[in-house]
Amino acid sequence: MNSDLQHLHEKNSIAFHRAGIYAALFFASAFLAIVSWEAGYWPITILFWLVIGHLGHVNLFVLHEASHYLLHPNRYLNEIQGIFVGTFSLVPLSSYRHVHGHHHVHLAQEGDIELWPYTDPQTSRPFRTFAAAMELLLGYIWTPAVFLRGCIVSKKLPPGVKTRLFLEYGLCFVLWALILSATAYFGVWNWFLVGFLIPSLLTGSMQTARRFIEHMGLYGDTVDTATRTIHDRSLLGRFFSFTILNGDIHGPHHLHAKVPQSHLPQALEIDLREGLLTPTSVYPNYWLATKDMLRELSNPRIGKHWLAQKQHVDRDIASSRLTAVDG
Repeated sequence: MNSDLQHLHEKNSIAFHRAGIYAALFFASAFLAIVSWEAGYWPITILFWLVIGHLGHVNLFVLHEASHYLLHPNRYLNEIQGIFVGTFSLVPLSSYRHVHGHHHVHLAQEGDIELWPYTDPQTSRPFRTFAAAMELLLGYIWTPAVFLRGCIVSKKLPPGVKTRLFLEYGLCFVLWALILSATAYFGVWNWFLVGFLIPSLLTGSMQTARRFIEHMGLYGDTVDTATRTIHDRSLLGRFFSFTILNGDIHGPHHLHAKVPQSHLPQALEIDLREGLLTPTSVYPNYWLATKDMLRELSNPRIGKHWLAQKQHVDRDIASSRLTAVDG
């Protein structure tokens, strides 16, 4: 292994401490959203929804780091924080870890259960389009269902994983039963809607949009050809990347899954220098990457196994256009 890369594998607690700050800001913002709504200042409430939505999105990166055992060098603290975030996100840590692990091992292949149904050639175009729409609009509900499905369809789950899945999904059920029961008992559904549900739906949409930008419409079978990496050097771009724990630097993460997110900018430089990534997979901003993704969203697919079908359709389209011109 490159000596520079080996150094980058050193674990730290940066994300763990920032996660605590983000969680505090999340709940504080939810409280202020409710206060502003009750006071009649709904434009301020909308601003807080955007803040809460982004903070919720950041919390999903915290869950991601915990799934790789990178949130804190202390395994106990790593698991506690991950279980906490996962329970509130409706995706238990053990579920995320299992399904996301398949994503790394089977990137953009039929076995990539995290990117289902876009990697499954047995699914119809209408269903994949419906799934993409649901994920974009109701990602907070749809995405947990995809992760649950990933656990259900997986074969030969180790007994330890099965036990944790059972316990953590049980914890998730109990916690949310208590939250919803308390909300109903005290008659504060409006607070729940304003302070949590609406911004959480925004979080789900943000998460889906980012995942689509990372992989949607890419027909490769390597990290370089199946991922989009964003490396925005502008002040706003660097700040955004900082807030999401460098989650936009996606290709290097797939190449070095055990490198903490805080070290991914350095890993990107090494990967480009060593030829592990090519400049064509690295975008200077989210807008260009989004435009590239949107071209393929009408027929959402991911992976090399779609390529032959895509080339056949493209040839048919070209042939029909040529026939129209001749006619």
